Amino acid sequence: MKALYLLTCLFFLIASTAQGRVVYHGKQVRQLPWQESEIRPLAKTGALPDHFWPHPVGVRPMLALLVDFSDAPADFSMAAVDSLLNAPGYKRFGNKGSVRDFYLDVTGGKLDIHYLVKGYYRALKTKTYYETKGNYAGGDELLDEVLLAFDKDVDYSTLGTPGESAANSVAILYAGDEHDGDLWGTTSGSDLKLDGKRIGRAFWAGLGKSSMILSTNCHEMGHMLFNWPDLYNAPTATGGVGAHCLMSSYADEYNPPPPDEALSADQGWIQVKDLQASSQGLFTAPANSDTVYRFLNPLRSNESFFVVNRKNTGRYSSLDGKGILIFHFDMSWNENQDDAKVAVLLVAEKGKLAPPKNWAEPAHYFYRENQPEFSAAMQQTGNAWHDGTASGIRLYDIGPIGDNMVFSMGSISTSARGLPLAAAAGRRAARSPAYFLANGTFVGNASSPKSRSFALHSGMDW
Repeated sequence: MKALYLLTCLFFLIASTAQGRVVYHGKQVRQLPWQESEIRPLAKTGALPDHFWPHPVGVRPMLALLVDFSDAPADFSMAAVDSLLNAPGYKRFGNKGSVRDFYLDVTGGKLDIHYLVKGYYRALKTKTYYETKGNYAGGDELLDEVLLAFDKDVDYSTLGTPGESAANSVAILYAGDEHDGDLWGTTSGSDLKLDGKRIGRAFWAGLGKSSMILSTNCHEMGHMLFNWPDLYNAPTATGGVGAHCLMSSYADEYNPPPPDEALSADQGWIQVKDLQASSQGLFTAPANSDTVYRFLNPLRSNESFFVVNRKNTGRYSSLDGKGILIFHFDMSWNENQDDAKVAVLLVAEKGKLAPPKNWAEPAHYFYRENQPEFSAAMQQTGNAWHDGTASGIRLYDIGPIGDNMVFSMGSISTSARGLPLAAAAGRRAARSPAYFLANGTFVGNASSPKSRSFALHSGMDW
């Protein structure tokens, strides 16, 4: 019997939380099972792996199969759907780019999606039938029906990445609005083998009646390509990572946010600068940067904190706040068995593990006027590793909101920034005021007799 595993994603346009459903063999679970070619050591201890999740790169051939129904005929032409998926600079209905644009943007050009669009196929039964069959069986039936119907026109063996055991590349896009039932936006798994290629993860989603949206396709592709989990839920509150990640709840369906920094760093789409609890100095975090700070658990390399300066512009323009965000990542929490744990959490005020239900509240942002410190004293359990041991991390004197936000570690405060070196360090210095502390190093510029830059490190005899 064909294995059934379904991951259903719910979206709300209002500032509230959404719940995702994952069903495997009739049981609700956290995430789809790993495929054979994806099984790898998950670094419970020891060295950090290159990637925790599947890692497609380069040009990726995809397939979109369009279907309509006798009671829901197509509202958009095949060419219109092709534009939503592939067209550079796509703007129709207020979308910020096409699906291809989105992934080129958030991956820094490392993943180039190309959808081959086929259709329309008229389903054998009514849309109402598939929507209301129950237990996700209607969506699964439609998936197999459409895959087989296009078999004579499509070479499924061309899909996927070399070395993958399955295609993981097929989208079934159906006419009409989504229905809160079997045809809600869902990523499923198919053991069907066509042209010598197992279909693997595939998704279905509604095209809509009055407009087509970017978000559902981008979100479901996160499940299909990378096997990312939904990040809606958290142990102590609903909301997961709030509006801050493609795989969670977001406020703008036409301009969804990128994946959070933990997911993006795992794919190599952004760079990390590793710090330790013992690091000292003044550190600068540029807004929405492709380089972020990370604290690895020294005893378990699959757990870490990410420190990010978020500004509500560009792909993040739907956010209601800005400032420093701190994500807590733990791959060991990415488990099917425990629905109370998720791989990525957002640290909020006073140790809460999820953002407030109202995204407009600033409680999960760190900045001088709101939360100027991240430490065990301020965030309690939110500052600890998941096994309860102290992380020892203390970020303090977090500066005001800005394009370049600063924070201190160790015994040096951001209040020393811009002061003469003698005042900042308590040692004799040259008269020039152009001395400041940067990332643990005293930096200065001498203007006479010639302009020279130099650095004074702790321990130097100066």
